[in-house]
Amino acid sequence: MLLSYLKLAWKVLLRRKFFTFISLFGISFTLMVLLVVVALFDYSVGARTPESRIERIAFITFLNHGFADGNQINTPPSPYFLDKYVRPMKSPEKIAVYSLFRTSPSYIGNKKVELDLKFTDNVFWEVFDFHFLDGKPYNANDLRDANRVVVISETTARSYFGTTRGVVGRSLEVDQRRFQVLGVVSDVSILRFNSYAEVWAP
Repeated sequence: MLLSYLKLAWKVLLRRKFFTFISLFGISFTLMVLLVVVALFDYSVGARTPESRIERIAFITFLNHGFADGNQINTPPSPYFLDKYVRPMKSPEKIAVYSLFRTSPSYIGNKKVELDLKFTDNVFWEVFDFHFLDGKPYNANDLRDANRVVVISETTARSYFGTTRGVVGRSLEVDQRRFQVLGVVSDVSILRFNSYAEVWAP
């Protein structure tokens, strides 16, 4: 019975070859696009390093401010808001504060390069599990003393110093400020919006 249905379907498909091709191509192309979209979605929001504990993390990326006249504005939370209302919270296990990344100029010799810079606190390195190739993250003392130290990505280390090893303690200039490199981490995908940067500073 099944064999006769398959034979019948095959004969119907062969009657109009052009329309059969268009139909099968359309179905195949649609399935391929859906598969790619689902794979990208899974890659961008799924549990992957350094956001491998994503199911335990809540992000406050933007706040919605409503005004008396009915207007609204979305902005990143201010340091005042974070210090007054978020940091004192008792229910979260850890609270990390970080900025959105921004493109900052740097120079390798006479060549200008744009590096994505993100400012973070020391808890950021405890919440996200970065893979350190060399060195270590900055700590609470570096944050308190406003030390000019950074952690850089593997690609930044290769571009700037030509290697990922032995760069700890060397200087890097970003946004017209000189920083000392404390650590080198594996590259993070730009789809990892919350943890991505090329340079992290306190």
